[in-house]
Amino acid sequence: LLSLIPLRRVRLGSNLLVAAATIFLAVQLISVYRPPVDAVTVGTPLAGEWWVGHGGHAELVDYHQTRSTQRDALDIMQVVDGSIHRPGRTDLTSYYIYDQPVLAPADGTVTYVVDGHPDLPIGLVDSQHPTGNQLVIDIGGHYLLMGHLRQGSIIVNVGERVTEGQQIARVGKSGHSSHPHIHIQAQTLPTGIADLTTIDGPKMLKTLHTYPLLFRRASLIRGGAETRPTAVDPRRGDF
Repeated sequence: LLSLIPLRRVRLGSNLLVAAATIFLAVQLISVYRPPVDAVTVGTPLAGEWWVGHGGHAELVDYHQTRSTQRDALDIMQVVDGSIHRPGRTDLTSYYIYDQPVLAPADGTVTYVVDGHPDLPIGLVDSQHPTGNQLVIDIGGHYLLMGHLRQGSIIVNVGERVTEGQQIARVGKSGHSSHPHIHIQAQTLPTGIADLTTIDGPKMLKTLHTYPLLFRRASLIRGGAETRPTAVDPRRGDF
């Protein structure tokens, strides 16, 4: 836009601002399309079609990128006719993904379970327990966390073996969540974040890191075109 506005003289500040913005945008666009590094491949956490509300390798498509403890996370929802909930309603049961069965995306052993937090109405969030009801599965070298699960729906216990495709919980809206969805991430630690008042923040920042997620045996719909890659690398807006 600045290039279309004639100036009497070159302003250093304007040029620096444009240069910085251009570099930032270029880096973001490259990041969106770059292949993932050290990715973890898993199966689907839902039996039916799902939509990526937040996900990808750049801040342009994924707000998780700003935090090292959830940088490669995905927020998964379901969409019907362009909306995540039924027309004219915003109660929890109007959201298409709410109470859907959550499946184990891989074989592994449960290492962490938190349940008992309520599913809050739309407009209310629990900032003290950001991930809400959650569980973590040791999938062999990596740990898979799924959060915002429905209160009382987790049907596996710590130490229990699970197999890919097995139902382990249901989708809810617990914790710091604006609407029902699944938060899923592959990470370095066998635990999640239960209560912000009881964690060692600096230690968590140093030790809890995430890995990009790929999904096997899945079709990808992006921009209206359907493909079936060996492993789906999802980003915001994908089905």
